[in-house]
Amino acid sequence: MVYYITAPEHLLFVKELCESNNMGFEYSTSIKDIKLFVNTEVKKLSHIKYFVFDIDCLQNTDKEIYDSICGMPYMAASARVIVVALGRSINDSLIGALLNRNVCNIVLSKDYPTAKREIEECLSEKGRTKETVAPESMKPFAEKSINPITAMPIQKTKAEIPAVSYSMITIGICGIEPHIGTTHHALALTAYLTRQRKKACYLESNIHGDIQKLLDIYEGSARRIRSDGGIDWNGVMIYHDYSFLDVLSMGYQYYIYDYGACRDITAQEFLSNDIKILVSGAKPWEFYNYSKTMETLANVPDIDTIMNFSVPHQRGMLFIDELKEQTYFAEYAPSPFEDGINDSIYEAILLRHSVGGNARENAQNHLQKMKKRVLERIGKR
Repeated sequence: MVYYITAPEHLLFVKELCESNNMGFEYSTSIKDIKLFVNTEVKKLSHIKYFVFDIDCLQNTDKEIYDSICGMPYMAASARVIVVALGRSINDSLIGALLNRNVCNIVLSKDYPTAKREIEECLSEKGRTKETVAPESMKPFAEKSINPITAMPIQKTKAEIPAVSYSMITIGICGIEPHIGTTHHALALTAYLTRQRKKACYLESNIHGDIQKLLDIYEGSARRIRSDGGIDWNGVMIYHDYSFLDVLSMGYQYYIYDYGACRDITAQEFLSNDIKILVSGAKPWEFYNYSKTMETLANVPDIDTIMNFSVPHQRGMLFIDELKEQTYFAEYAPSPFEDGINDSIYEAILLRHSVGGNARENAQNHLQKMKKRVLERIGKR
């Protein structure tokens, strides 16, 4: 027996399917408060096997919907909850939160044939799984490149690639999940190199817009923006609206790419750098995600890891055995620009990687990668 809470315009979506499969069907088009329904009505409906909630008809907040749906197993342990959220995506905060709680019988597509297939899967014996709802979310890295925001368009003219120093080194920093400290370490590493009198710059290469937020929150930040679009933050050079050609022509020795989270980029983008740094955390789920990411990169021996938010007595367990010498434990550092608390980590990573006799080859290889990116962008315009 199916019980469908919906708006009148979506009623036939499930009703026709139930009738064609000889499934018992009850419905309501007048319920607007899922919280009230779950707390007062569900226990009276012990004969229902499938509760289908069309969240478009509800007047609750996402938090109330989430709490009510996650509380359903306590009210009707033998029933399956199905969520109809036509037009929402797996990146929606409510949908993501439900998936994290293994509420996987979710219908998202606005395309009727696809939505019909999805509801059929939800009403099948096995139901939908996280892999069928959000297959991309199960992979550490994106399948296709997600281009960062670049406000300085490249003109449709023949582009001349500037000369590059043979000592140019690219450093890619990527977090195993969002809010793990990637931007902090990318900025702090750039600040460390700057203090060492190296010509280094930070490149915001993700879609999160943290550098604009940095500018917005500090009064007078506009005065820090140079004519080339770079931001001079007390000597640390930051680029968030830039073209690769323009930054490359400035002849920096170190280019530090802040990729955000792994799922925002492809593995190829991350691995194209001379030095590759993953940022993880010490919580069990963070280390689990880190382990899964390293399984994807199992054949890449020269990846360094910075572990955030750990305490000394835990650190003996927070590394993969063969990567022990390449795992560093960061101390709490409020400011990425001033304190220098983790400078010893950055120094150790840089000392471990020596381009040596391959410096010329590495620089030329990176120049070709930059050229390819530029030409691809020109071709898309």
